Amino acid sequence: MFKLLKSILLATNLQDYNKGAFDVAMSLATHYDANLVLLHVVEKIPEQIMERMKWIVDDEQLERFHKAKTEEIKKSLIGKNISNAVLREALAEYCRKINKDTSVCLHPNRNIIVCEGDVVEMILKTSNDHDCGMIILSTQEGLFGKASISKVIKNVMEQSAIPVLSVPSKFHQ
Repeated sequence: MFKLLKSILLATNLQDYNKGAFDVAMSLATHYDANLVLLHVVEKIPEQIMERMKWIVDDEQLERFHKAKTEEIKKSLIGKNISNAVLREALAEYCRKINKDTSVCLHPNRNIIVCEGDVVEMILKTSNDHDCGMIILSTQEGLFGKASISKVIKNVMEQSAIPVLSVPSKFHQ
């Protein structure tokens, strides 16, 4: 049976090489009038490192540092206030580029999620929670300028029950 693409998850680490994946996700979400879920996962600091850091700073300082870093990431994704202003502006710009009516691109269901945890687990959980029909990830530039499939992409592909699209890092160039 044919399954409609109602929601797309774009997982990003906010690096420049993700621009191509963003373009692909926007294009598909616009074409299918689908919800776009933009996800950034803040990895938890491994216990080994936390134990070593406790020699330098106390638990309260570590917690403040972690919260500050998480807030910095959220602000870079959603702007100073708690809205989707940055994403909405990017969507409007994308619409202008492809000569689409901005009301189509500025679909009310564009979500930005910043969470903490294991990257693969959170991608799979978020895709399930938002009933995504596709996950989009970007490759990194590897050795000698070739695209590199990360361990995260491999693990998501192995564990996902839905299609995973890996966009080459050079796609946006």
